[in-house]
Amino acid sequence: MMKRYLLLTAAALLVLLTGCEEEIPDDTPAMDITGEWSLTDISTKAAVIGSQTVSVYVSFKEEGKFELYQQTGQGWYSYYAGTWTLTDGTLSGSYDGGKPWGSSYTVTLSDNTMTLTTASGGETDTYVRTPIPDQVKNKTWLR
Repeated sequence: MMKRYLLLTAAALLVLLTGCEEEIPDDTPAMDITGEWSLTDISTKAAVIGSQTVSVYVSFKEEGKFELYQQTGQGWYSYYAGTWTLTDGTLSGSYDGGKPWGSSYTVTLSDNTMTLTTASGGETDTYVRTPIPDQVKNKTWLR
């Protein structure tokens, strides 16, 4: 009788222990790139980069939309808009009209700095979280 009681108790304990898996909380913070950013550095493996200064501001909206303002040299800012997605640390998107970006990017965030590295590894762009100047957002400098 005692042997049977021990077997039943052991079986019940085994069922309880295997049926109650401990859920390990995911402490990995979600990568949040929403907000406004300014390009601070471009590193490329290209042989010739050129001599023109590039100024880029980008705003990633929560609803998956982006607005990008780009100035090359001393010219006017060009405006681009479209959609973006961030999945497993990879940023990709397309412009209004459906044309996909030239590359997807691996995203690294550290404090207020975002680093985007092309899928090929040929270019790394560094952005800092900063408000886009009103004169740029109001499109007074756009062509």
